Amino acid sequence: MKTLKIGLAGLGTVGKSVYEILKNDSKSLAKKHNTNFEIVAVSAKSKKNFIDSKIKFCENAIDLAKDPNIDVVVEVIGGMEVAKDLIYESLKNKKHYITANKALLANDGYEIAKLADTNNCYIGYEASTVGAVPIIKSFKSNFSSANQISEFYGILNGTCNFILTKMTTNGANFSDVLKEAQEQGYAEADPTFDIKGIDAAHKLAILSAIASGTKPNFNGQYIEGVDKIDALDIKLAKNLGYKIKLLAVYKKNNEKLEQAVYPALIDQNLLIAQVNGTYNTILTNCSNAGWNMTIGHGAGGLITASAIVADLTDIANQNFSKTFLFDAKDLEDSKIEDIKKRKGDYFVKLEILKDSIQKDRDFLQKAIGKNFNLVQASFIDAENEVYAGFIIENKEESEILKLINGLDFEKVKSSKFIRVENPKF
Repeated sequence: MKTLKIGLAGLGTVGKSVYEILKNDSKSLAKKHNTNFEIVAVSAKSKKNFIDSKIKFCENAIDLAKDPNIDVVVEVIGGMEVAKDLIYESLKNKKHYITANKALLANDGYEIAKLADTNNCYIGYEASTVGAVPIIKSFKSNFSSANQISEFYGILNGTCNFILTKMTTNGANFSDVLKEAQEQGYAEADPTFDIKGIDAAHKLAILSAIASGTKPNFNGQYIEGVDKIDALDIKLAKNLGYKIKLLAVYKKNNEKLEQAVYPALIDQNLLIAQVNGTYNTILTNCSNAGWNMTIGHGAGGLITASAIVADLTDIANQNFSKTFLFDAKDLEDSKIEDIKKRKGDYFVKLEILKDSIQKDRDFLQKAIGKNFNLVQASFIDAENEVYAGFIIENKEESEILKLINGLDFEKVKSSKFIRVENPKF
């Protein structure tokens, strides 16, 4: 029976859950993997009562990286500063490393991968992306090893999915549902990373790197959150047969990549549109395997800890893979297409003075011009305005921007557009 000696950095909700799984399931884990998983040292801002007093406590997490008695460092601290120093020091000391830190990998993944290759170390990060759903392993093995991933669409943030689901179900305003999400523990006191799309974009950068064989490129992505979606957007979309979801979108078009996070209209009959609440999902299209859809919880103490322990078992079984599937030296620079060159369908919403639309029954078609085929339209009456939502098909985004900028703003009080995504499967 082997022993895998673990240093655990971070003793919050996830760190405590990792500790509890390794303690409570120790017999079954040992039997399955012929390995004793032993936490020999921990680090946190302060000592915790639930930790066995025999386990070494380190005030400085870097001490875990330097401890010769530790085989693998597990980091669930979060943030960038301490975590970045810890992963670099751990790899330099030839220790395997497991992390839930999506921001670290999205921003510094390439340099980290190079260091891991140099020191023959394994980095496990299943917990960084979609919680207990084994999407990293799926992308590295079944999907990428025997296929080309041509596109995927992800609902990667449970907070945003909860908010949009509630807005759709109850007709509520964004601010009210955000407050409810915070009260129920689904949103942080500062929800910026979630509602602005940053959290989903971190995960997209990681998945896209594996799918395309490129260096993670967080900063090259277009990122738009859900904080500008209102109840009227939801209602007009619903009238047209759509739901609005925050999507992480990846499409490979020859040498160019579409790689962006934004709210999108999805046909309400598609399975991905029916993934509600705090659930996450990824819909993937592979060259040989075709379409695959994976659904599961994306966050939570035991859920995240489960993914971390699964990575520990990979180390025990020497089931190693390169950080982003390829040797770091073979990862290419990603070529992400400008969002303005996106070609597809669009939902356009106009707030029109009621007098204008009543005087001219064909106002809407005249407003958008002869070059834009109005496919579907929905209207909501207000006291002095009419809200019109309609679908325009197969246009480049630059054309939609020209349309918006060229409207008669004496008659149109406000305008916006939301992209439409309807995966063909």
